[in-house]
Amino acid sequence: MTAGSRVVRRKPEGAANPPREVTPLGTYSYRVLDKNARILEGTIDAPSALMARTRLRQDYASILSLEERQTTEELRNLGNRRVSGEDLAIAVRQIATMMAAGIPLARALRLIASGASGALKDVFSSMSMQVESGVSFSHSMRRHPGAFDDVFIRIVESGEVSGRMDSVLGKLADLQEKSVRLRKKLIANFAYPSVLGATALATLSVFVFYVLPLMQPVFHSLGVELPLATRIVLVLANSIRNPWIMGPSLLMVLALTVAGILVWRTLSRSQEFRYRVHSVVLATPIVGGLIEKSTVARVLFTLSTLLESGVSLGPSLAVVEKVAGNEVVAWRMGQARKAMVAGGGVYESLQVSGAFPEMVLQMIRAGEESGNLDTMMRRVSVMYEEEVDLALGSLATTLEPLILMGMGVVVGFITLASFMPMVKLLSEI
Repeated sequence: MTAGSRVVRRKPEGAANPPREVTPLGTYSYRVLDKNARILEGTIDAPSALMARTRLRQDYASILSLEERQTTEELRNLGNRRVSGEDLAIAVRQIATMMAAGIPLARALRLIASGASGALKDVFSSMSMQVESGVSFSHSMRRHPGAFDDVFIRIVESGEVSGRMDSVLGKLADLQEKSVRLRKKLIANFAYPSVLGATALATLSVFVFYVLPLMQPVFHSLGVELPLATRIVLVLANSIRNPWIMGPSLLMVLALTVAGILVWRTLSRSQEFRYRVHSVVLATPIVGGLIEKSTVARVLFTLSTLLESGVSLGPSLAVVEKVAGNEVVAWRMGQARKAMVAGGGVYESLQVSGAFPEMVLQMIRAGEESGNLDTMMRRVSVMYEEEVDLALGSLATTLEPLILMGMGVVVGFITLASFMPMVKLLSEI
């Protein structure tokens, strides 16, 4: 009897047809050894994994693996699942460590999935099944675009070609950990100013919408003419508390916000529009320089990682174009790649495109001449990362007194608006 065959039993004549539920069949991928010790692969339809194993044992000497296949819709939904950068960095580091210790990739993926939860567990479970069925690691990553970008896939492909997957995954973990550190530093540096602003807004809201309206009847009963500042604050507070005014205003703001988001998404599909916006951002004082340094640090670190993993410079520049995060920098990298294809050297191509500042170009030139281009790029990226850290700290330190100053101005105006009627009342007594 072959795999997938069914046993047909005749029912007694005259027997009634009892109602029965139809058990849905699942599709299982298997790897087996036949009687000649050859490894065979295929699929079998069965109502359960136990039934599938039973049928396979009848035809083959040994079952190596049996996994239920996911449907196309399930794979499509799973491919869009997103994994946090921090979880991904830890997982890649663990895989690199296990592979360096001699653990096969498929087993490493299974171990990661068994100890994970949520999207990370689903993605790595799916990838372990694919790798066990013969799919390459990089190809299994391509089926999960929500979790892995082009840089991830290119670096893994280079590891598969060179046979140095453990060391390549270690460099990939360094790259992911660097991105996570930068994101955490951004959050940490701007957390305190954000808390200050939120506290000031909450305090002013309580005073304007609760305390000041309680004082308004007292002023009217005493016949005191309210100063202009007080009248402005009261009109604003009463307008916000009035549902006939606030309701339409909120609807209008909501409609304008939705329209603005839709227009932005439509315009953002245009590369020319994104280029103009990013040009304006880079030209912005303080913030523009910070963003440019951060982008240069990320680009150089990514380039050095790709080069150390065995990817040549031309394809590396093509990958960086897609992950630069800034259309201006991506365009410059594209111009440098075209200049290199035309026969230019690394330094000349990058200089003509204006991709990096002159100091960076000189260090890249030294790396090119000494044959240590990847190492020099990594050193420059570390240097720029330190500059970004210092700039972020300085920016956060500068924002704190500015926020406090703004809070002082607003609080001072509200305080004057509240106590000016009392002062005027006392002066008339």
